[in-house]
Amino acid sequence: MENAHQAGMKVHPYTFRIDEGHVPGYAKDFEDFLNIFFYKADVDGVFTDFPDRAVNFLKEKKG
Repeated sequence: MENAHQAGMKVHPYTFRIDEGHVPGYAKDFEDFLNIFFYKADVDGVFTDFPDRAVNFLKEKKG
């Protein structure tokens, strides 16, 4: 991430899904999955089939 950002690139991984079997075992739930990528990995955005959940997550984090 650091190298990509230093090069002026934006990183948007895909596809973040909430369906059973799509949230990886290292995340408690969909919101934790987003938290890991936005606030630990420092991605710039994500592609998801559940944009309402991602937008609500980001709004709640900005408080």
